[in-house]
Amino acid sequence: MQDGMLALEVRGLTKDYGDFVLKDVSFSLPHGYIMGFIGQNGAGKSTTIKCIMNLVHPDSGSIKVFGIDALRDERKVKQMVGYVGEEQPFYDEFTVSQMARFVARFYLHWDEGLFKGLCRKYGISPDKKVKSLSKGTRVKFALSLALAHKPRLLILDEPMSGLDPVARHEVVQELLDVIQDENRSVFFSSHIVEDLERVADYIGLIHQGTLLFSREKDDILSNWKRITLPAELAPRLKPYAFHTKGTPESTRTGHATASLQKAPVTVVVNRFVDLIRDFPEIQRSDGIEVQSLGLEDIMLVVAEKERSGLSLSAGDRCSAPLSSF
Repeated sequence: MQDGMLALEVRGLTKDYGDFVLKDVSFSLPHGYIMGFIGQNGAGKSTTIKCIMNLVHPDSGSIKVFGIDALRDERKVKQMVGYVGEEQPFYDEFTVSQMARFVARFYLHWDEGLFKGLCRKYGISPDKKVKSLSKGTRVKFALSLALAHKPRLLILDEPMSGLDPVARHEVVQELLDVIQDENRSVFFSSHIVEDLERVADYIGLIHQGTLLFSREKDDILSNWKRITLPAELAPRLKPYAFHTKGTPESTRTGHATASLQKAPVTVVVNRFVDLIRDFPEIQRSDGIEVQSLGLEDIMLVVAEKERSGLSLSAGDRCSAPLSSF
């Protein structure tokens, strides 16, 4: 795929803070699609986005937005990008219209009519002081500012963080309208995954600075399954497994008693499509239960594996190559 057909391309992104390291992060987002970027708090989502926005300088790696180097040609790139962060650093003593006039000076394609229309839609009074806006309205105001210059790429970094459930629902509904525009690409970071599961085309999961995967959402949901089966069958799943829970030690060593061999164990696989291709009988065997996992379930499994004392290895990273997009 040519660079110009990718809205966002990140390769080998690394940032070392000493107590936290963003490690060799690589992914791409095709134009016109939505990527959800998920992970626990502190996993590296905001660091990745700050590097993309050149708010933090990476130690190594490259970032391209529509084929343009985001670090070398920052001004050109930022004309194409709308950004809404977790915090909205506005001048609180400004009114909404004053703040908009200040922001408008930085964009060649600012559309005042579009901005005013968004404010009307979101119920934002132009004469109100920014400091008087509720948290939910501040996010809507930030979204209005981000969209008013008609960006080709919209980057959202935890915009719903700290909102109460009612405000979050209102903002989510507005965001759903915005990100359905197929002429716009969206990179949406959040640790609240239920909304991303509804709208995202691609999902990237980052854990403690390491990108575990970046793939089509449907591909992820098709491959991550929780399988309960007799312990004697568990070794057959090892090449496809991400995490095994409850396997008796004697089964691992090959000396299980008959009762232990029949004891149920739980295996989370992240290559289910390959598994049923190689062993189609797995779906027809007695005593085997297959359960689908959502994105939140997958995040919990990743955390559970680490809590159990098992480190995440290179084999756990199942990112699709960039060329597969």
